[in-house]
Amino acid sequence: LATNQSIVFLGFAANRITDRGCRSLIAACTQKQSRLESLYLHQNPGITDTSIGPLLEFFKTSPTSLRVLDVSE
Repeated sequence: LATNQSIVFLGFAANRITDRGCRSLIAACTQKQSRLESLYLHQNPGITDTSIGPLLEFFKTSPTSLRVLDVSE
């Protein structure tokens, strides 16, 4: 995302992503305006409320094209 702003779909379902990985994703999105439309992070029990809040806040307050955010278990 930091080097390729044309990415519109990311699927990280069931990839053992943790809060640290989620924070890294937020950092990559903030470096340049993201065109990301769909982000699938479901089935990653390592993502807790600790990073869900900042993730939602980022997409709520930043200019983005995000239409789908799946962080379900």
